[in-house]
Amino acid sequence: GKLSPDSFMKIYSKCFTEENLTEFCDHVFRTFDSDGNGFIDFKEFLLAMDVTSCGTPEEKLGLFFILFDVDGNGWIDLMEMKRLMRCIHTMVESNKSKIGLSETPEQQAKEIF
Repeated sequence: GKLSPDSFMKIYSKCFTEENLTEFCDHVFRTFDSDGNGFIDFKEFLLAMDVTSCGTPEEKLGLFFILFDVDGNGWIDLMEMKRLMRCIHTMVESNKSKIGLSETPEQQAKEIF
């Protein structure tokens, strides 16, 4: 079996009830679709689940690097960091006060750099 971006979004939306998941799901889907064919096949799915749940810190870091390296050039630049931080902020918008998130995505990205 294969997961399309739409079916992936449906599954992901069951885990996160926020409405603003589309862009984040696109990034996660791109990361899991390691062969870039537009689908997550069973092998890619299992590999992603294994790394995220049982992987070494280095494997997890590698997966997150791919997530943040949007253009795939091997570098994470300030614009990519801002883009992902905005995406994450949008996703957790309703819970910001609960988790003490007061900085803007741009401020957080600049702090990282």
